[in-house]
Amino acid sequence: MRIALFCPIGKGGMVHYAFQLSESLSKEFDVSLFVPDECSGTESSSRVDVIGFGISGPVSLLRSPFSLKRLIDTVERIEPDVVHVTSSHWLSLVLCLFLRLKSYPLVVTLHDVKVHTGENGLTNRLVNRLYAGCGDHVIVHGEKLKKELIERGVKGSKISIASLGPSSVFTKFSNPGVQEENVILFFGRIEKYKGLEYLLEAKRILFEKGLNPKLVIAGRGDISRYSLDANSIGDVEILNRFIEDSEVAEVFLRSQIVVLPYSEASQSGVVPIAFSFRKAVIVTDVGSLTEIVEDGVNGLVVPPKNASLLSKAIERLLSDDTLRKRLGEMGYKRITEDDLWTRNSEILRSVYETISPR
Repeated sequence: MRIALFCPIGKGGMVHYAFQLSESLSKEFDVSLFVPDECSGTESSSRVDVIGFGISGPVSLLRSPFSLKRLIDTVERIEPDVVHVTSSHWLSLVLCLFLRLKSYPLVVTLHDVKVHTGENGLTNRLVNRLYAGCGDHVIVHGEKLKKELIERGVKGSKISIASLGPSSVFTKFSNPGVQEENVILFFGRIEKYKGLEYLLEAKRILFEKGLNPKLVIAGRGDISRYSLDANSIGDVEILNRFIEDSEVAEVFLRSQIVVLPYSEASQSGVVPIAFSFRKAVIVTDVGSLTEIVEDGVNGLVVPPKNASLLSKAIERLLSDDTLRKRLGEMGYKRITEDDLWTRNSEILRSVYETISPR
């Protein structure tokens, strides 16, 4: 069976997800992965046919039709049995609508069932809703997300759950000599829904108690709205830019704790990265985060928007080396021994065989 995977985004977690998925699927399918030209040279298995299609990010409407035609022509040339679009984007929607007209069996991965606060303009909400309705089958990353999608009117029989798995992209850059003491990491795009203000407030609470762990904030986005006065919150290091793949290992290895203080979420690729580096995580009880992070088993879970309890969780892990290391090891075990990518491939095989007429 020939599978065409399409990823519209050339940087960050979405393209890593697409490459890792293609690697896993290529063990039993003939896989072509369509990605923006800028990442078409990214290291991949020789089994995967990686095809650049020319569009990446905000592009001029004058250029887009030509690249889109090139993409469509190539899809038709390879004659896939199934097309799987790996993330929502205006380009994904355009491609999906064309594929529906051509009657290609179509699977779409919907990472966010609800558009997040700060990203929920009319255009994004419309693209998200139409995209979810385009597929013959929809992949989401948790039971709660499946329930939300059913509430939106999508039949449960058309939805499957596939967990986010570990990424080998980052661990190959590991340098065991970079770890520091008492470092907390906030990693990823800085967006309103990610609750950075609650982590900063938790840091202030700790500082007033005489504790001053370093907080590393690593990711691009508008950080101007946050109060970062060292006199009130203590030691903070800001890497306010896109963190290249070669740098990701360093920021994770430097840290003892990775904190996701989100006020809302679906899932997060930050958790499997942290688990890959055996790092203890603290997450909030939002979306499907607690379907991969179990409180006291492989991480700590706190209520969202509660800086006081978040500060206590941070203090607990920083003061208990045994607990912190055990949680990190259990997180690593969760994503390696469970072999999530193999399990995902099995789920997708069943989906592909169900919707493909061949």
